[in-house]
Amino acid sequence: MALIEHEVPEHGLIHLLELKKENLEIVEITLGVSAVCAGKTIKQVMLPAGSRLISVVRDGKAEVPDDSLQLEPGDSVLAILEPGKEDELRRVLVKE
Repeated sequence: MALIEHEVPEHGLIHLLELKKENLEIVEITLGVSAVCAGKTIKQVMLPAGSRLISVVRDGKAEVPDDSLQLEPGDSVLAILEPGKEDELRRVLVKE
């Protein structure tokens, strides 16, 4: 992971993998203390169409989330989504 994070963009979204044939990509977003989704369950977050949260890493432990998982500041969230949905995803997860 350190190789991927050598230069973290200012918006906190890191592209990890592009699946061109499937028209999908996997991204990572780390939730800050002011993330709009902090304290909400995944079910309460209105994820953009064409996106899914596939993993949440908290305190060094990864888990496959279900709708009842409450998101917290400091969580690293992996999402799979259609290209072009990054801004929408960022808006519902991290923007104030």
